[in-house]
Amino acid sequence: MPLYEGENLPEERTDFRQTIYWNPVVQTDENGKAELEFYNSDAITSFNIRVEGVSYNGMVGRQELNYATKKALHIDLKTPNYMALDDLVTLPLRITNETDTAIEAAIELKLPSYLKLVKPFNTHVSIEANSSIINNIQVKPIGKIKKTTIDLNVKSKEFSDVTSKEVTIISPYFPTETSVSGTKSQGFEFDINHMVEGSLTADFNIYKDVIGDVMHGVESLIRQPSGCFEQTSSTTYPNIMVLKYLRESGNSNPEIEAKALAFIEQGYKRLTGFETKQGGFEWFGNTPPHETLTAYGVLEFTEMKEVYNGVDQAMIDRTVDWLMSRKDGKGGFKKSKKGYDSFASSPQDIANIYIVYALSEANIDVDYNLEYQMALEDALKSEDAYKKAIMLLTSDNLNKSNHVDQLLNDLKSMISDKGFEGLPVENTITRSYGNAKNIETTAFTLLALMREPHYNETLISKGIDFLLKQRKNNRFGSTQSTAMALKALITYTKHHKKKIINDADHITLVINGKSLKKNLNVDSNGIISIENIASYFKTGKQQVLVNYSNETVSLPYCLTLRWDSTLPDSSSENPITMQSTITDKAYHVGDNISMSIDISNVQANPTGMVTAVVGIPSGTTVQPWQLKELLEEEKIAYYEVFDNYVVFYWRTFSPKELKTLRLDLKADIAGEYQAPASSVYLYYGDEHKTWTQGNTVKIMN
Repeated sequence: MPLYEGENLPEERTDFRQTIYWNPVVQTDENGKAELEFYNSDAITSFNIRVEGVSYNGMVGRQELNYATKKALHIDLKTPNYMALDDLVTLPLRITNETDTAIEAAIELKLPSYLKLVKPFNTHVSIEANSSIINNIQVKPIGKIKKTTIDLNVKSKEFSDVTSKEVTIISPYFPTETSVSGTKSQGFEFDINHMVEGSLTADFNIYKDVIGDVMHGVESLIRQPSGCFEQTSSTTYPNIMVLKYLRESGNSNPEIEAKALAFIEQGYKRLTGFETKQGGFEWFGNTPPHETLTAYGVLEFTEMKEVYNGVDQAMIDRTVDWLMSRKDGKGGFKKSKKGYDSFASSPQDIANIYIVYALSEANIDVDYNLEYQMALEDALKSEDAYKKAIMLLTSDNLNKSNHVDQLLNDLKSMISDKGFEGLPVENTITRSYGNAKNIETTAFTLLALMREPHYNETLISKGIDFLLKQRKNNRFGSTQSTAMALKALITYTKHHKKKIINDADHITLVINGKSLKKNLNVDSNGIISIENIASYFKTGKQQVLVNYSNETVSLPYCLTLRWDSTLPDSSSENPITMQSTITDKAYHVGDNISMSIDISNVQANPTGMVTAVVGIPSGTTVQPWQLKELLEEEKIAYYEVFDNYVVFYWRTFSPKELKTLRLDLKADIAGEYQAPASSVYLYYGDEHKTWTQGNTVKIMN
């Protein structure tokens, strides 16, 4: 909210908030009157004041009042929030004369360097008394920028007005990423192809300690769509781990602690909104609640309570009560018929094992001995590393040392036969896919191995090294796999002394023959970055060498490159396809633009959670009532608006299932537009995406 001081009107109008005043604790006098004072926004428009209250005797009252703000000469520039490169945008500039005489005025336009004026417009205008005119300004975006402003002012002899509009310029091309990571001196080769000129960004980060690792991982997750309970949990959970680690180790870091606590507080408020009216939790807060997800919540909230005093113990208690009410009397837990546990008929055994683990890890004092015995029996006879690792942790939590030894021997034998990269696993609790599935299994396996009082340092180091090499784009796969990887790294760090770095220790990054040197002994909140390196890369084959001057203090690192590509980088391993079409190509301002979206599961097996990120053309808007209708009709499980996209979620797709959505976009601003590229993927296997080109549309006045 802008800070207003004094009574003078600002020359430039930049405040266009929709809600300008809200007060939940208005107290009237004995006559039922109260005086309020607030600043209007800079908008020249009408406002609605709505007052609602309850009297001392319980009577409810409500009143509304409309008023308007005016200025003798004022301008309004309508802009889309987002523009795409090479769009042709016709910005309508409305100039209004509120006086009783005609006004001659001059217009001054200041465009940022990212926008090009396509053709001259009339900079001297005449506006009749009590009327307005529209002057169209045609611009073309020529450079990407997160935030930039268009400045306009209009002047007559007596009056003037100034306004600024903020816009974001995005790319309609296909976003492409590549990433390499490691822990030792190493060379890498990779290709950059079909790159749009000037679109490349690159960053190289070295992680001095686990705190930098975790905070970077959390920030990378926050940049992703994250609409459900688990996804919100997995961006909150690592912050709980960070705070616990800092407090247990005595390594005070006020800046990181404050940041982590803010994430936790924000996450907790959102997470409690997913509690259902029946008790327990569900993906999106709907009924019925779901057992495995609720167990994950019990574990997280219990740990959260250790570092954040805002957690409601009554909420934890009723959640545990609901979970225990779901015992089936046969050594397992009942399964809800839809949602989290319906993922491709997600196996009962995985749900049972995880619930028992969560109860033991959270140290919940309830009776689940029968459930433990059944889960243990299943894990011992299975050839599944994920099951065995989770049951080892559970057995250790319950002091069942003989069971721990059995499971430990099984895990070590699996690693000896197949390595960490080949650990056998059928399903995880989120029914992860691809690399994320392997990362989750490896993380749980490492957590289990580290429960051995005198564990094998060499074996653990190999596992940690393998895990760190799976880092891509500063995270470890999906939300769940990243959260578990970070937990394994924090646990490993607790058992190991911090490496001693000398003043002479440094790293050399060689990019296509160009050497860049960085000292490692710097104070950096856990992260050392080598910046401004994008210019050293070119189209074609790249050669990168990472070289530590002292291999005994080599640290984890990650090089990430992002660019816009003229061709999609779709994965053949993604079983989900998508196609979007706009019926006609030409519309008028005010029309509804019909957009059809087909999403299909091409395989003969059901899937886990599916996410579709649909690009919306600039100059158009999605109609909220229609998104709500799709939700109410259960055509989607959830949606969120994410930048210039609408993100749709489905809990699962049946074998060979096709889903079709229809959107009526509103044509708001004239121009020729191309939507950003759309993508569809399994949420818990998001390294495998299918891309489709954004739709084009022409809107005329």
